[in-house]
Amino acid sequence: MALHLQQQWQPLLGQRVVITLNGKILRLGKVDAVTPDDQVLWLACEGAEHRRLFDRTQDIEVWIEYGWETCGLDVWSRGHRSEAL
Repeated sequence: MALHLQQQWQPLLGQRVVITLNGKILRLGKVDAVTPDDQVLWLACEGAEHRRLFDRTQDIEVWIEYGWETCGLDVWSRGHRSEAL
């Protein structure tokens, strides 16, 4: 899976992303909202996971898999794995 670090969060609204901290996956999910100043984003609730807020002061990184690079493979069906990237 080829992930790409996203510096701007506004364009991610409605997209599926990977949230990491220190190279470890914290959460996979769909971006539900982003503040106008691009400092805070929320991931939608999904399954047993509640809606969750992430902000830039937490030193998290937001990654996305570009659809044209996956050849139709579904990274999300591989399950949630907390591992180094």
